[in-house]
Amino acid sequence: MVLNQEFEKELSKNKDYKLKLEEEFQKKRQEMEQFYYGELEKSRAVLEKTRGELEVEIKDKFKELENKKTNSPCSSAKKKKTMLRNIKKKKLSSMNTGIRKTLN
Repeated sequence: MVLNQEFEKELSKNKDYKLKLEEEFQKKRQEMEQFYYGELEKSRAVLEKTRGELEVEIKDKFKELENKKTNSPCSSAKKKKTMLRNIKKKKLSSMNTGIRKTLN
């Protein structure tokens, strides 16, 4: 009987200790989850900010390169060649038209 009482007493202590450990574990787990999700949100915010900044930088660089492309001497030279070619074609066609008129 005494042994049984001792056993019950020890069992009760163990159950209480187990409950205490489980409560501590749950508390620590909640703290860690809150910390984890807080850090995750911070990282996402920083990442989103960086993405936005890079997007703006890339758009600006693209516009700058497009402006360089349209204003570059190489582009201007090509435009001039094309214009001169078109003028020559017009002159030749007008000369050919004038020759045909005189022949007729």
